[in-house]
Amino acid sequence: MNKQALIILCGLLVSEAAAAESSLPSLTWCLQDLPPRQFYPANGEPYGPMVDFMQKLATQAGFRLTFTPPTPTSRCLKLMQRGEADLMVGLLKTPERSQFMHLWPVDTARPASLFTLKSAALLTSPTELSGRRVALVDAYSYPEEVRAELTKLQVQVVRAPTIEEALALLLYQQADVLVGPYHLTLYAIGQNPRFQSIVAQQQQLASGGVAQNYLALSRKSKYAAKAAQLEQALHQLLLLHKPNFYAVPTHATGTNPH
Repeated sequence: MNKQALIILCGLLVSEAAAAESSLPSLTWCLQDLPPRQFYPANGEPYGPMVDFMQKLATQAGFRLTFTPPTPTSRCLKLMQRGEADLMVGLLKTPERSQFMHLWPVDTARPASLFTLKSAALLTSPTELSGRRVALVDAYSYPEEVRAELTKLQVQVVRAPTIEEALALLLYQQADVLVGPYHLTLYAIGQNPRFQSIVAQQQQLASGGVAQNYLALSRKSKYAAKAAQLEQALHQLLLLHKPNFYAVPTHATGTNPH
């Protein structure tokens, strides 16, 4: 085969591959920057262990994966409710969410761990939180059981928009305890030298144990009829390997190389 023919053949193969990909259903994943599970730089593509997993799921299930711009979870849920986004991942399951999304377990997490300053006394019982100032993060969804326990303990809730701002409340003693997702909070602590005086307490809330995280497909998605196909692909993928969604990419502190 001469060089010209080889170039033509390669061009045809590329065209066929592009045509095959364009014929696949395109499902939109609504997500935000949520390290270390996923990183979404302002002027780049998302990357990280959760993104890698979702790309593999797309291949397994036979669809193309597209992304929303970085979008807060509360906004994503509204888009899912209207069918304007197809997928979310890393959600807690609630009866309300089950009404407008198919939900399948993906992994487990500790959504409500307790963090204090190193200088604080060790907690030996959840009842010691009674009357204390407890920081909660608006960007996170807490299990209803956790909210109910905090209400029963009559804590003074101090709200913060982000985990970094909640950690600052601890640092400047404007809160006594922070309740936050274990891995995500530890990552935020590790990224800022100012927060090295903050530690996770061994004592936990009675309701703050391990919880399931879910993959969601909007029931109003254009491709909602493919729910069984997506569920089967997810099951097969999880059988092949157990992903570590908290493994920090080596380039996470720099720019996205993709």
